[in-house]
Amino acid sequence: MKDPSGSFMHDAAPEELGETRVLSEKELTELKERKSRKKAHSRESDPDSNAVKANISVLYRGIALVCIIFIVILLFVIGRNIYTFLHAGQNLDAPTVAVTTAEVSTAEVNITISALDNHLQDIIGSSIEEAEKDLSEYDIHLVPEKEEFSDRYNEGLIIGYHDGNYENGDTIKVTLSKGPLTIVFYDPQHPEDLDNLHSIEIHDLEKQLQERGIKDYSIKEEYSASVPAGNVIRTNKPDSSGTDKLEITVSKGLDETKTVVPSLLQKTEEDAVRALKTAGLYAGDIRYAPSDTVPEGNVSHQDIDAGTVVDQADQISFTVSSGPNGESRVKSASGNDSGKEGNDDHWYSSVNQAVVLGSGLTGPGTQETMLVSIRLRQDVNGEERYTTLQQPRSYEMGTELQVVFSSIKGEPNVPLGVVEVVDASSDTVLYSFNCVFQPR
Repeated sequence: MKDPSGSFMHDAAPEELGETRVLSEKELTELKERKSRKKAHSRESDPDSNAVKANISVLYRGIALVCIIFIVILLFVIGRNIYTFLHAGQNLDAPTVAVTTAEVSTAEVNITISALDNHLQDIIGSSIEEAEKDLSEYDIHLVPEKEEFSDRYNEGLIIGYHDGNYENGDTIKVTLSKGPLTIVFYDPQHPEDLDNLHSIEIHDLEKQLQERGIKDYSIKEEYSASVPAGNVIRTNKPDSSGTDKLEITVSKGLDETKTVVPSLLQKTEEDAVRALKTAGLYAGDIRYAPSDTVPEGNVSHQDIDAGTVVDQADQISFTVSSGPNGESRVKSASGNDSGKEGNDDHWYSSVNQAVVLGSGLTGPGTQETMLVSIRLRQDVNGEERYTTLQQPRSYEMGTELQVVFSSIKGEPNVPLGVVEVVDASSDTVLYSFNCVFQPR
């Protein structure tokens, strides 16, 4: 050994010296003491690490305890079930029967509910009475809850019901149709067929428009001989759909200057004259002629049919039966009684029509008014002759013009003629009506 009494801590490392050194017992003791002090110092300098290790240890012990408890409970449950099974062996068949019965009962209930559901789907489009009759085997009662518009189902029909699982004897709330949302006035494919439109009362129509929230519309009135007062004469479109403003023309009834010819047939002469006076008319020529079917003294024919619209104070001629073998004579409106058929060579006819001026004329450039005249055209020996029935007058476009003439005087011995409604500004015939003339 080299200097065995020297201090180990101050000597150079053996690796540096390239030599092997043998420690003395004292040096070895000192070395151990240094290592012990170093280890103690390391524990004191890292207390957190020690605490973590302690916590992990506690956690492991907790998990182990929970596992033990779980295993004990599991063993207890298994043991109890085994005990119950072993002591209930003699009753195993009874529960099986009960379960089977319950399953059958459940199946029957499911079938019943399914059949009822199928029947409920069929009530759509039916009335409440019809639907309750169809569901009578289930004793189902239907109660109206609300109404909604429907373009598919007519007013009063069922259009819906509350969804749910219903059973026999239940009450079901249903929704009824209020009718179509769109109000149809006439068929655009057949605009000449206005019977449905003319049957609509303006009060009912306004109510329907308000229910549908339609506010953009206007109403004007005009006289009409064919449409009752208060009913719709025409509209500017076939139905209420679209964004265009709805324009409605309503009848004011018969013009105050017009009246309706009453029925005179089978009345006595005195009663016939009285009926004409009540209607604001006068008796024209009264003819007497033999008749095998009408009692003597009663009216057998009237020149203007009952229901015809004529001017107030017009004269209406009629024929009175003089019996099967009676004589023929004429009492003229002037009061002269003649023993012959009359001394007027002219033949007469009448016309009673209503037309809408400007019908079909719409679009840019359309005039708001029209100058209209009415004339009679007859062919007399190959020559056209015209007789003015009404001088030119100005009318608003869309006005319903009454073409009513109760006594049109034609040419003698000319049985046919045509009454023409003319656009006086262009001499264009707007409407024409054929007439048959007869002598008086």
